[in-house]
Amino acid sequence: MLVFRTFLRSLRGGQFTLVLASLALAVAVVTSVALLADRVEKALIDESSAFLAADLVLESNSLIEPRLSAKAREMELQTSTMMTFVSMVYSEEEMHLASVRAIDKRYPLRGELSYSMFPFSADPDKLKVAKSGPPSGETWVDARILPLLKIELGDYLEFGDIKLRVSRVLIDEPDSRGSFSFYGARILINIDDVAPAGVILAGSRVKHKLLVALPDEINPVSLTNYREWLAGHLTIHQRIIDPEMAEARIAKAIDRGRRFLLLAGSVGLVLSAIALALASHQFAVDEVMQVGLFKSWGFSRGRIRRFYLGYGLVIALVGATLGICIGAAVQESLVFLISDW
Repeated sequence: MLVFRTFLRSLRGGQFTLVLASLALAVAVVTSVALLADRVEKALIDESSAFLAADLVLESNSLIEPRLSAKAREMELQTSTMMTFVSMVYSEEEMHLASVRAIDKRYPLRGELSYSMFPFSADPDKLKVAKSGPPSGETWVDARILPLLKIELGDYLEFGDIKLRVSRVLIDEPDSRGSFSFYGARILINIDDVAPAGVILAGSRVKHKLLVALPDEINPVSLTNYREWLAGHLTIHQRIIDPEMAEARIAKAIDRGRRFLLLAGSVGLVLSAIALALASHQFAVDEVMQVGLFKSWGFSRGRIRRFYLGYGLVIALVGATLGICIGAAVQESLVFLISDW
């Protein structure tokens, strides 16, 4: 009880206000930086999931065995299949080597697929978000392919042995970065149209993808377990891509952001530690007279040590609690300030 009475008396008298403030500041700096770093990293990883259009992607140079997607569905995960390749598309006398992306009706599992009915329009109000890609018999195309083939929306283009109606202008796909788009304009088709078109022949360079996503109501362990199972069934032509591997830029951004926040936190922590050391020294000097009083009252050396040990623990507990609360509040304030960036 002596410890608490002394603590309350000193608190009212303001003897260790500087010590308490320095300790709270140090803890607040560590707490706010740690929480913000964790939040930013999770946000970047979530964003990179959108870059993948999934939480996990199996990429292969050959057809992906159906059992791999069946296993994912068995573990209550969402799946989607995709093929990417380059192919010539025609319209009468015009032709173009296009980057073709063939998707099923479940694509995308993450992110948004946007389109427009107005080619080359910069008006954001004219952009729309689709829940799924084009149906069989239709294609969505990059706007720049329209003048190249001298066609308009509603016209048909030749794709292998079939004709596809150009129904929408493709604006953005969540995982379009790092694709074959540098070969030419993009076109998005239904995966069911690939076989009738007859464009995939022996030796064709095709990239097959199995997209996997975790539904909100399913335990995240399911995705981890599937990844581990999948890793044991890969061939030499297959690889697993997760959000942290989505793109080098995202990985670098995560690493740079983590380093910057940790550096800022380290600087703040060092300054807080210096302030705490100076305040503690002054507090110790001020307590010399109190120790003398304890000795004059007959306190043994061990009892005095126990008193100051308890005294220090109370100060640390109060300071740490204040620091955690302040740090959490600062982190929320920072998130609010940068939420619109």
